[in-house]
Amino acid sequence: MAANPPLDPRYFAIGNYEANWAGPYRATTAATQQDLLIIQALSAARNYYWMTVDMASSTVDASSEARIDFGIWMLYYYQAFTALVKNGANAASEKKKRKTSIHESLLRLLNGQLVTFRSMLGLLGVDVTRELTKEAMPSSDKEARLMVPRAQPLELFVSYLWNNAGNEVTNLGTLQAVLRQTQTVDRQHRVIQLQPAAEDELKTGLPNVLFVCYEDRIAACSIDHWSLVLRKSQHRNALRAGRDARFALQQPNEVDEIDTLKEWQAKIWDRWNFVTDRFVLSNANFRKDAEALKLTQAQYNDFVRAMYHADADAQLNLPSSNGGTPLDPTQGFNHLGETGRAFSGAGGDMLAEMSRCWKCRFLHHYRIARPNHAVDDGLERVEEPNQTEWACNQERDCAEDLAHHRCRTLRNSVPSGQDPQQQRFDFLPY
Repeated sequence: MAANPPLDPRYFAIGNYEANWAGPYRATTAATQQDLLIIQALSAARNYYWMTVDMASSTVDASSEARIDFGIWMLYYYQAFTALVKNGANAASEKKKRKTSIHESLLRLLNGQLVTFRSMLGLLGVDVTRELTKEAMPSSDKEARLMVPRAQPLELFVSYLWNNAGNEVTNLGTLQAVLRQTQTVDRQHRVIQLQPAAEDELKTGLPNVLFVCYEDRIAACSIDHWSLVLRKSQHRNALRAGRDARFALQQPNEVDEIDTLKEWQAKIWDRWNFVTDRFVLSNANFRKDAEALKLTQAQYNDFVRAMYHADADAQLNLPSSNGGTPLDPTQGFNHLGETGRAFSGAGGDMLAEMSRCWKCRFLHHYRIARPNHAVDDGLERVEEPNQTEWACNQERDCAEDLAHHRCRTLRNSVPSGQDPQQQRFDFLPY
């Protein structure tokens, strides 16, 4: 592989192997917690191995930024997990002396997976012995963080295979078909079908959601999924910081909109909770039905209508407050010229079409097929609004937030909201 890339906005500094993996392993006194750390590394290594298989078996383009950056991520994880195996073996040996248990079999499995991973990385052109670029001017060499791509592994994976497929991809449906042919997706489907109870573990290192904007050729993800002990780990915290940085100004033509995203998400969240309380007052089973995705189309339409209109507040015995402020029908980002769709980014239904969360439904207005609103996207399933998961996520958490930001950056434009002629009840949120 080529020499380390120069430091530029494509990269951010992440904690080194000692800070994020080997150190936390040694600092954890409970053997069970150490085992969970190894399990997460093993699951991620398996997923990254199959992604590398797919990348290495595609047409080689050594100059591709997506391929280069994907290789950097894989090198980071290979070396991090190798350091974990070394520290785990030492810890297991010491714990034997104290007559406490640790699963050495997990270490052997991880080490074996790394052997096959290493051989496949070689086919991708990755030299696993080289050092990653370190951040400039660290407080000390020991604490120096490593420079890794801002783009997540699955984003780079999709972008490279999309480009590699060439004219074969003519819409979202054909892109979905290309990706479903990969070993990565097939492996997720087959393994989780055999072990459904272990799905949370088996999709480690992959995001829950992938959002694709077809016209701008953008693949954006929610934050990568690290479960169990890693939910509050140094590694996950580092990924969180790296994701947040993707919304900051990095290039002259980027739009700094973190405050806007926060403000609009807060308005949607407040109104969503306020309207939910209203519906629960009139129907004690409403929340239970909503969480079980059992809302009728009429119930869904009534709920969204209440999100926008103050006349719904008159049915409450509570005065309007900050949480009761109806949404402006023109609020949101106008992406009506861009065809988009959310897909499952991991798990037994990887690459299946998804419905957006409630925040994204009112905030990011892409051209998305739904009942009675056809879009020529090549997909078999339209988005069914009443099947939207009962969640209103935080700003910057969703794949759609990142896709929107990248679309605006690419187009160097600031959409001013929705077309006033489209302020009607059957508009996009319905």
